[in-house]
Amino acid sequence: ECEIGPMPRAPAIASIFALLSAGAALSHRTVLDVSFRDCGAQHATVTDVYPKRVALGETTVISGVGDLHTDQTGGKYTMRMVGIGGLTFLDCSGDAGIAQECPIGVGVVNVGTLKFGGVRFPVEAGHLAGVPTVALTLPSFLPSAFLDTTTTLAVVSTNGDSMICVEIYTKLPLAHPNASKYVKNASIIRTNASQIHQSSLKQRQYASQIFGPII
Repeated sequence: ECEIGPMPRAPAIASIFALLSAGAALSHRTVLDVSFRDCGAQHATVTDVYPKRVALGETTVISGVGDLHTDQTGGKYTMRMVGIGGLTFLDCSGDAGIAQECPIGVGVVNVGTLKFGGVRFPVEAGHLAGVPTVALTLPSFLPSAFLDTTTTLAVVSTNGDSMICVEIYTKLPLAHPNASKYVKNASIIRTNASQIHQSSLKQRQYASQIFGPII
């Protein structure tokens, strides 16, 4: 299963375009910093993620290094990307052994893809590198709302235990010429993201009244 951010209705549509226009769209010369945090899986520890930067207008394969504590035979994965204000840009899940490409965007606006590379099971316990991988494809010009993101990648074992969990962050470098402008526009982005989020919640509540709870 794979989804981009929710599709809100008017007046939230106006908020989407305001979100995309808040701050300059950055060109292909821009690179984004990449950092990470291990989020405490039961069966693995992620000790590093590479590369440390991704460039606009390219596809960058992001992977990691870590230690797997127990043998694994299969599982399922989830991958979720959120931006400033908690707006969801991507929500993807499936069989962890199968590669899947997921769109990045909000509503009808698609700005790129994130492809889960799939894991070749079985995997023996030990030191691992390059498992799993994600391929991030971004356009040459990217609206500033999509610069500061958190992607949570989690893999769950066939028995339901947490196998791998890592948060991957992208951020505009402080040394970038537009960094100060981006910081000033962050509050605008948060406001529009909040309006889109609230609109989506109202749609879900309305739908649950008609069709029953959404699960």
